Amino acid sequence: ASALTRAARPWCTWKNLRQTGLHNVPMASSGHNWQQRTFASSNDTHPWVRYTGEGAFVLRFGTTIDIGVSEAVISHLVALDKSTWPIGVEDVLPTYASLFVRFDPMQVSAAEVAAWCQEAAKAVNAPVAEPASGPRTVSIPVHYGGDNGPDLDEAAVMAGLSSGDEVVRLHSGGNYRVYFLGFLGGFPYMGGLPAELAKVPRLTTPRQKLPKGTVGIAGGQTGVYTISTPGGWYCLGRTSMSLFNPEQDPPALLRAGDLVKFVPVNEKVEEQPDSQDVVAQPTSPWIEVLSPGPLTTVQDLGRRGYARHGVSRSGAADWLALRMGNHLLENHESAAALEVTLGGMKVRLLNSCAVALTGADCGAQLKRIGESTVPLPVNQVVLLQPGDELELGFAKDGMRTYLCVRGGVDVPAVLGSRATDIRASMGGFQGRSLQSGDVVGVLEPDTAAAAVLEPRFSVHDPLRKGRPGNMGEGSDKSWRLRVLPGPADPQTDATHSKELRALVGASFRVMTRADRMAVCIEPDNNKISKAATEEMRACQDVPYGLSEYRPPELASGTWSTAHLYNLLVGGQQMSEGCVSGTIQLPPDGNPVILLAEHQTTGGYKVPAVVIQADLWQVGQMRPGDVVRFECTTSEMAVTALRQLRAEAQETKVGLPG
Repeated sequence: ASALTRAARPWCTWKNLRQTGLHNVPMASSGHNWQQRTFASSNDTHPWVRYTGEGAFVLRFGTTIDIGVSEAVISHLVALDKSTWPIGVEDVLPTYASLFVRFDPMQVSAAEVAAWCQEAAKAVNAPVAEPASGPRTVSIPVHYGGDNGPDLDEAAVMAGLSSGDEVVRLHSGGNYRVYFLGFLGGFPYMGGLPAELAKVPRLTTPRQKLPKGTVGIAGGQTGVYTISTPGGWYCLGRTSMSLFNPEQDPPALLRAGDLVKFVPVNEKVEEQPDSQDVVAQPTSPWIEVLSPGPLTTVQDLGRRGYARHGVSRSGAADWLALRMGNHLLENHESAAALEVTLGGMKVRLLNSCAVALTGADCGAQLKRIGESTVPLPVNQVVLLQPGDELELGFAKDGMRTYLCVRGGVDVPAVLGSRATDIRASMGGFQGRSLQSGDVVGVLEPDTAAAAVLEPRFSVHDPLRKGRPGNMGEGSDKSWRLRVLPGPADPQTDATHSKELRALVGASFRVMTRADRMAVCIEPDNNKISKAATEEMRACQDVPYGLSEYRPPELASGTWSTAHLYNLLVGGQQMSEGCVSGTIQLPPDGNPVILLAEHQTTGGYKVPAVVIQADLWQVGQMRPGDVVRFECTTSEMAVTALRQLRAEAQETKVGLPG
């Protein structure tokens, strides 16, 4: 069978787990009715499984936004939280009609996680039962109108109401239920907006900044902006209540299942300036930043366990380069380092230390007092002295370079991680990118360590030496990404077969819209590759309806760009949890590959997910690079990840020769 045939198993139910190779999961008992999905009712709350990559799945309880379905989701979440989580389970996130479960496939198998979910479900007395304590009711004070609610009167016009006072009466009189938190840390997705106000659309031109605490409505939803951020909702008012504080655990005030009341108050809410924390000098100063380059941040392997609070995982965009650097320096693999985008950084050393540069080669230069400037290679341990200046040129063969230091970068841990979440202004160095004049510290003084750490280099160099993803040389690289089918449409449970086959049948180019949140790509040319043509011709026996579509242009081996765009035009769907590597299809027909700082939930069509072993490549793609996709299986994805993590640990003493 072809790879696409073997890979076309994006879901299973408890009853047919054996058909997907998850042989250790016991059959469900008839008492829990975990069986093949039928569509007798869109509110059937017996969950079924849809995989989203090799390290996550969603348990779906229905296909509509419905209070009964949401209650089932929350009941199962409570049951899972009361049970003992298997080692390797990282996040459980409720959304409108599903639970998103993410795990590390190197620590726990999909079968074991599925069995855990099934076992915990036995504790649910009834599919629609609320938690024993019942839902909480949270009252949020709001000052409506004026400077706090500049769109109040316009919203009244859009809703066909006589005045802004009518908007206040309806909005504050609503009974709102929190379905889940997402978009931003602590941001509540709520249902219950009165029908009159549901007529209010999004702003035609989003504002560049909505202050923290802004209460808005748009497209049938209402919410509270928990940090200052751009936004396209109509602003009705503002609250002084803080709904998100990363210094607390849990960081979010609200949680899924809460009931919310908005209470009008007369006191105007003043906009709070962005906090400018006075940062104490580090215990062990490491470097002074002379020039930060376009974007330099502190990153580790990211946050785990806070997705349900709307907190992005963040972390290194190229996880492989970070692990390689840390293994070279005998650090923990998640020790924090500097992620330098496109190079251009210059720093002065304040103490002796051992460092390693990994990822993109920026032609780094070392300037030592009284000596000639010398080049610094990547993937090697280098010993530095106080007064040394390290300068990175422009990235030659990738997007991001990692400057790792023995002991790891010393910044405060926030929610279990030192990673910078730029969008949330959280973690890292004051929640921002580095600036000239910043002094960055290092964990544990490195003088003794530098004296005993021998010269060492990485055995493998995946960015430059023949990995499956890197297919070309020169300024525009070619990348091959292996993918698994997406989790199917959450509202119809139908596969995105046409879109998946369009992805594997064409080549794409990276657009300029590429950052830590996502990489946007567009169709490269008018022809599909010969290899893709043969692959698609071999897919006549694909199960689950994947063979229902065969483009008439396939016989000639060409698709027009317009036809390909039509196949890849996506759109909004009910939001669900998502992972890095998720390929979304927005309405413009240009696929988007989610990266480290993506939102915890997404509402666009998902035909495929990049496997974790290839995700580092997405973090190194530059505008203009060529991207191709090929299908694989979950078993092959786990094997590839295991091999790559092992290779990241392989080092040799001495210098490469």
